[in-house]
Amino acid sequence: MNEFICLFLPAFLTLTKKDLKDTPVNVIKKYATSVLAINFIAMLVIYVLHCITGSTAIEYTYTFTLKYLALTCALAKILPSIRKFIKKNIKIEVRRENREKNSKRS
Repeated sequence: MNEFICLFLPAFLTLTKKDLKDTPVNVIKKYATSVLAINFIAMLVIYVLHCITGSTAIEYTYTFTLKYLALTCALAKILPSIRKFIKKNIKIEVRRENREKNSKRS
């Protein structure tokens, strides 16, 4: 039960009233990407900390659960601003050219 709460609860904090007015498919997409991003970053931080301290296993005790929830809730509050920054400042453009038009073979 602790694992379920730790993995899926903090992502609800990323949803806003504006998001809930959107279509259910888009809400589920945003929730799923938030779950993946939050848990990936949290597990990366925990892995690095465990490597530094020399611990070998992660056990979902109540103490660990509270620490994990604190970390993921903080990430859930920060994630929308990071997402907004990326959408505003980073643009990726892919251009495809047809080879048949540009080739000089006869």
